[in-house]
Amino acid sequence: MQDDRELLREYRETRQALSELAAIYNDAPVGLAVVGADFRFQRINNRLAELNGVAVEDHIGRTIREVVPKLADIGESLVRKVVETGESILNLEIEGETAAQPGVRRSFLEHWSPIRDEEGRVIAVNIVAEETTAQKRAVRALQASEATVRNVLNSMGDAFLVLDREFRVTLVNSEAARISGKTPEEMVKRPFWELWPDVVGSPFEAMLRDVMRDKLPGLLEYHCATATRALWLDISAYPTSDGVAMFYRDISTRKEAEDQLRRSESRLETALRAGKLGVFEVTYRPQMHYYWDSTVRQIWGLGPEDEVTDAVYWDSLHPEDKPRIIAVGEEIMARAAPRRIDSQYRIIRWSDGAVRWVNVALDIICDAQGPYKMIGTIQDITERKAAEEHAQLLMREINHRSKNLLAVVQAIAQQMAKTSDIETFPQRFAERLAGLASSQDLLVRNYWKGVPLRELVASQLSHYQHLIGGRILLQGPEVRIAPGAAQNLGMALHELGTNAAKYGALSGDRGEVVIAWQLAPGAEGEKDFVLSWTERNGPPVTPPTHKGLGSFIVMRLFKHALSGEVTQDFAPDGVCWSIRASAGSILEGD
Repeated sequence: MQDDRELLREYRETRQALSELAAIYNDAPVGLAVVGADFRFQRINNRLAELNGVAVEDHIGRTIREVVPKLADIGESLVRKVVETGESILNLEIEGETAAQPGVRRSFLEHWSPIRDEEGRVIAVNIVAEETTAQKRAVRALQASEATVRNVLNSMGDAFLVLDREFRVTLVNSEAARISGKTPEEMVKRPFWELWPDVVGSPFEAMLRDVMRDKLPGLLEYHCATATRALWLDISAYPTSDGVAMFYRDISTRKEAEDQLRRSESRLETALRAGKLGVFEVTYRPQMHYYWDSTVRQIWGLGPEDEVTDAVYWDSLHPEDKPRIIAVGEEIMARAAPRRIDSQYRIIRWSDGAVRWVNVALDIICDAQGPYKMIGTIQDITERKAAEEHAQLLMREINHRSKNLLAVVQAIAQQMAKTSDIETFPQRFAERLAGLASSQDLLVRNYWKGVPLRELVASQLSHYQHLIGGRILLQGPEVRIAPGAAQNLGMALHELGTNAAKYGALSGDRGEVVIAWQLAPGAEGEKDFVLSWTERNGPPVTPPTHKGLGSFIVMRLFKHALSGEVTQDFAPDGVCWSIRASAGSILEGD
């Protein structure tokens, strides 16, 4: 009776397993079928029946030609090949029409493999089919899009070239290839310096590296030599997420014309002296007349048909700069002497109200009655002004950060001088500086905008990276530590890690360290940041007999720098250190 019950249980389990397998087979997201050597369907799942447009029960016992006649020729040939050779046909791409969508050409990726009997003879073919019509269409659309992009790039009058972060060419149009004297295929994937060896050490190389490093656009007119000739290029380089994109054009003909015009006509002499600038002319007598070329009109936001008058000019001046420019105008009229005047001021563009900076270089021309004409150039220097302001901001920030860092280093040195002898001082001082440098590197990589706490921990415990996630456990939400707090917290973590490796939980094979943090309710409805370092399963802990630099770093430095609460407990079963401070002083603000 016991054996019968066991057999019955096994029978029921087998039936259940077979039922589950059948459900999986029938509901699989890919098409599945078994076709006999006589081309008749022996089994098929719902997905493949759906793709064929014929119900499952209408497949069984019927041939491929009866169910999907438009795919019958290739289907029968595949069955025949698998049966005759006994080999699988994998990754086969098939296209054709099915009854599910008459008149629509569909794509499938299929695998045809043999099913053998006990004697090894092929008696049927197992089919796995996945529709790839949508993927094929997407690929064709992508290829068409890429072709369109190539056509657009190749139709451009300017040369276009893209470099990756290693200055290798990743994209090039036909004009860039023509200027280089090479084919696009010869240029792609090659370092730019190999294609243009004369550029190495030149202002062109310096500009490209500046754009790559500073993430700011660069402009340059450059005289260079290609494989076939010497030429002038007008280059505009722009930073991208993966490198640098360049537009450049051959301006050799223009340069030659400029040289000729510069020698023959003083008006163009003045305009072209400043480069690609707008030219203007103001005549006072016999009547006031303004001439602004298209560039100046564009700077002021005027169209080619807009009239330029005194009101148009003076009303466009920025209110803060207008008194100064009025004074310049009065000084011009008061002195009957030819001279050169350079000035920079802001205007309010007529077309959109945008504030633009302009650089004006003009010559005063006088006759017997005094000044009667101004002629000169105007340049939009808004981007340059923005770059200058950005550079000044960076210099102020660097100055501020440097002073803070030096203050920290000074504090470390002074404290160590009290507790270290002359022989151990260099090594111990270097170790502390290394921890501080790790925090600095992390802050620099994050553009001084705060660092993820997990990355800060990993940088300070870099010697124990292999233990993080195992014997070193990190527990807490994703938070970013503000730059000032990152320096002090980084030094504390470095000191705790060093002590744990020398005397604590990381000095043996079984000890563990748990670093946990959270946001907790604080005073006046604010949030506090709480972090703890807990060691366990290490050697018995003995409280230190004196307080040195380590105690200063993990206790006093953090407390004084961030007005936080710091506790440290030398419990026998493991050191426990914790901090609590206002979240606003620790975490990066929104």
